[in-house]
Amino acid sequence: MKFFSWGLIFVLVIISLSGCQKKQILPSINKSTPEQTNNSDQNNTAPENNNATESQTALISEGIKLPVAIMMDNFIDSRPVSGINSASIVYESPAEADITRFLAVFNQDALPDKIGPIRSARPYFVSWAEEYGALYIHAGGSDQALRTIKSDQNDDKIYDLNEISGGGAYFWRDHNRVAPSNLYTSGEFIKKAIENKNLPEKIKTNFSGWKFSNDINLTSQESSEFIKINYLDPVAWKFDSKTDFYLRFSIDSKTGTLNPFVDSDGTQIKTKNLIIQKTEINILDEVGRREITTIGDGEAMIFQKGKLTKGKWQRAGSQESTRFYDTFDKEIEFLPDSVWIEVVSPKHKLVY
Repeated sequence: MKFFSWGLIFVLVIISLSGCQKKQILPSINKSTPEQTNNSDQNNTAPENNNATESQTALISEGIKLPVAIMMDNFIDSRPVSGINSASIVYESPAEADITRFLAVFNQDALPDKIGPIRSARPYFVSWAEEYGALYIHAGGSDQALRTIKSDQNDDKIYDLNEISGGGAYFWRDHNRVAPSNLYTSGEFIKKAIENKNLPEKIKTNFSGWKFSNDINLTSQESSEFIKINYLDPVAWKFDSKTDFYLRFSIDSKTGTLNPFVDSDGTQIKTKNLIIQKTEINILDEVGRREITTIGDGEAMIFQKGKLTKGKWQRAGSQESTRFYDTFDKEIEFLPDSVWIEVVSPKHKLVY
């Protein structure tokens, strides 16, 4: 047990140092760029908190404004994260060392005043951003991810806002936090970027969203009010029958104690639609980079109203949306709230 604990500490230190090395190549936030020339009044300081964060998550559907997909950190130094409770859809997936990161997809009408910390891109997160033709916001990335982003951008599959390569005007660093887990953006900055870059106003015309209803018909009566996922840093969700929300917790590795996982505003992370998406995850190199299957099909577990519906996920191509079905091949309907997708491999231990 002691060996595992020291091993975990060693891995976390390596990841932290790796992030610090990236900090050294970050450009100064005051470096002149074309965008900054057009936004010289920004000075990379946090905007004033003039707008209250949306209390109810806006949905991603046909006809809405261009969605915004933001690469967010989940390293221990990043907590509490900011703004994720306002996201419409969140993908949580393991990256190096099985430490997870978030891809938070926002409806533009629900962008909060502080979002982050923002981290580097990985190709599987880029693939999920393609489903929405989103503005993809990140700070650098792996070589494969950056190649994919460049190719996708040329084909108008996604739109890129990279803090490192010319987009620095739309970010700021919170110097009360430890780098690299201290990079943030805001709804105000994002909307300025969309305007200055002349990006499309609306979501792509061929987008087909999920079905949402307050009156969903659950085909399963299997109760499941507690879910634990054994990532390197385990995650737990508990169902609150009074509100129909699943509440997210982190787990103390020494005591097993559940600690509420909160946004920086003190609100516990929650969702009414929790999905576990099982897929192939392979380790590519000694750094621990992952290759994650995002197109094809596989097993899915959908948790709503304290019940578990077993089924499958399917995605036909990079421009198609992932669809979720029960065992009767009926497409899953979601409650009008956020959708949180936990991506796991068959090797991840689940408790439910």
